[in-house]
Amino acid sequence: MNFDFNTIKNAFRIKVKKILYIFVLFIAIIVDQKSYAQCGTCDVTIFNNGAGNDTPTSLADGQTICITAANRNRSINLRNRNNLTICVAPGANFSGALQNYNSNNRITINVFGTYEGGLTLNNLNSEFNVFAGGSYDDAGTLRVDRGSINNAGTIRRPIDIRNGSTYFNSGTSTGNITLRNNAVLTNEGTIDINNLTIQNNPTIFNRPTGIIDVNSTVTFRGTILNEGNIIIDGSANIQNGANFSVLNSGRFEVDDNINLRSGGTLVTSNPFNQSPVAIIIARDINLQNSGSGHSLSISENTLVDLSRDLIINGPYPVFVNGELSIERNLNINNSGGGDPTRLTISGSGQVSVSRDLTSNRRIELNDNASLSVGRDLITTNNSSTANNNITLNDNSSLTVSRNTTINRPIIANGTSSVILNGDLDIRNVGGSGLNFNNSSFLSVGGETDVRGPIIFSDNSIADFLDDVNLFNVGSSRIELYDNADILITADLTAQSFGSTVIVRDNSQFVICDARGPSGSIEGAFPPSSRWGSSIDPSPAYYGGCRILPVEFLSFQSTYQVAKRTGLLEWSTAKEWESSHFEIERAVNSVDSWAKIGELQGKGFADTPTSYTFEDMNLPIQGGNIFYRLKQVDFDGTYTYSKTTAIQVEGLKGNKSWRVYPNPTSGYPFQIGLLDPSSYRDEPISLRIISPTGLYHFIQVNDLRSMGSQVGDWLSNQPSGLYTLEIIWGENREYHKVILRR
Repeated sequence: MNFDFNTIKNAFRIKVKKILYIFVLFIAIIVDQKSYAQCGTCDVTIFNNGAGNDTPTSLADGQTICITAANRNRSINLRNRNNLTICVAPGANFSGALQNYNSNNRITINVFGTYEGGLTLNNLNSEFNVFAGGSYDDAGTLRVDRGSINNAGTIRRPIDIRNGSTYFNSGTSTGNITLRNNAVLTNEGTIDINNLTIQNNPTIFNRPTGIIDVNSTVTFRGTILNEGNIIIDGSANIQNGANFSVLNSGRFEVDDNINLRSGGTLVTSNPFNQSPVAIIIARDINLQNSGSGHSLSISENTLVDLSRDLIINGPYPVFVNGELSIERNLNINNSGGGDPTRLTISGSGQVSVSRDLTSNRRIELNDNASLSVGRDLITTNNSSTANNNITLNDNSSLTVSRNTTINRPIIANGTSSVILNGDLDIRNVGGSGLNFNNSSFLSVGGETDVRGPIIFSDNSIADFLDDVNLFNVGSSRIELYDNADILITADLTAQSFGSTVIVRDNSQFVICDARGPSGSIEGAFPPSSRWGSSIDPSPAYYGGCRILPVEFLSFQSTYQVAKRTGLLEWSTAKEWESSHFEIERAVNSVDSWAKIGELQGKGFADTPTSYTFEDMNLPIQGGNIFYRLKQVDFDGTYTYSKTTAIQVEGLKGNKSWRVYPNPTSGYPFQIGLLDPSSYRDEPISLRIISPTGLYHFIQVNDLRSMGSQVGDWLSNQPSGLYTLEIIWGENREYHKVILRR
């Protein structure tokens, strides 16, 4: 047999080329499979943009079409099949149309590469999923009549969600969003869009990591639960029964106004005291007189900060249990019907108004609440609705930095305090005046014009630091009952007729530069015999500097920690017909006193006499322990000393720190650790919030100097109710401090 060497050589080369071709093809297939492995099993693969690869002839229901072409812009014929999955592989781009696609059929689109063009989903189980690294881009609108969108990548095109359909975003979404007909948007990523359109009661869940930034005005309807950050670059309208809640550490920031109308409600809530606290920041909040049922509610451990005004234009309430800061004015200026209460501050809630407060409706403070006004307070008259007043209950406080004009009453109960640093003008209109009860306190720094009633009872105290003028009108009167105490350090003037002074029981009305033995300069005052005066016999008192049967030199109380007893020490300069001293005690509030002991007096003495008494049975629960002396004469008349206090730790308690004494003048002031196990040498910082809403921060360098650092600052501040915030590690604790001069 003859062999041709060249023929054999050529045949060998051809076989080697075939083997190499098969190997290269195999490697290409393997590499290509890796490029779209995320798609899973592919029944049909479209890997180019040419004809013959766009109409899968064997396509059946439930199959998966994988698009791997780098730039596929030709259409794909879906042949009206149902339950299809279309997968755009990583690196692939699909910008063609889906022919013979019935939107009512179930379809799932998984995008790892880029999908372009419009699409409508109208099956409850249809899905459009953009995975990390994938994008929906360039052209078209994604409309979901029924179905869902899930985005972990990037969506740059408009989205229209309807009919209870859902959009879950954990990636980036920059195309405008429309929510209609009970649609649900859940955001854990970033949404940065020009327009957000909301219609017909959708729901928005913005999770703690979520950011929604809209570059225009938004009208909110439905339910909005915000634990993340929502930023509106225009105004925010909350209406048509919308319920907008800022939760936990959520933040709602609006460049312009927040308008509440037609039943819209805005709520902050931080039930677990998370830090940072839930916060709303806006220029104004306007409760508009449009529709009904809208309200603003600020819960405990939350903050609303307004750079301008809060305006309440209708019968719509504002509830504050947290902190509300208003940089300009608070205006309550509508005469709408229903409950006249427009602003309720409760549960240690704080409202600070940097400029003016004007109101013709009821403001109520409860449970250690505080309201501070940086300039003027004006309550206007509206006789059509009863109970239009400012009412303080349960240790609440009101502070006004400048002048106060009242056409409706201020009522104080339960050891509340009102500090008016400017002039007080009580107008001659129905219901105007002051009514103080239950050991409440008033201080007026400027001149007082009285054309309405001033009524003090039940151990309440008032200090008028300038002239008090009683005018010749029927409502002009000052009345004291049940151990009330009013001091005028300047003059009391009264016109001939039309004004009244009444002093009942054991009350005292003193016109002198100070109370008791330290007072020596009398102001001018009408005689008790003038028309309109009615003064009970002693121990009731009306007049100038008071000379008492017993002249006290000192009265102090000391907490003896080692013995857990209270030591009372007092001394008298002289005594006249002094029978005995009854020692009275009150716990945490001076509205309920109990006799705990008695010491005999000297009867008659012209030389100093000292007394001591030890309270051996302090309350187990501890707290602020108040003491006073009831000095009784031989004829049964009596007077009370000043009140002094100690602070006693409870044998068991739920606070880590104690602050004492409280009330305080600044010196001494102590901060003690009740529970040493709660402190592990963490850095400590203090924040003091003044009655006007200003903050003062203190960084503690030495645990032992905490109290003196606070006391140094308080010693230069005006009287009022201050809040002390103690922050250590992840912990914080709040204490109310009463500063008195």
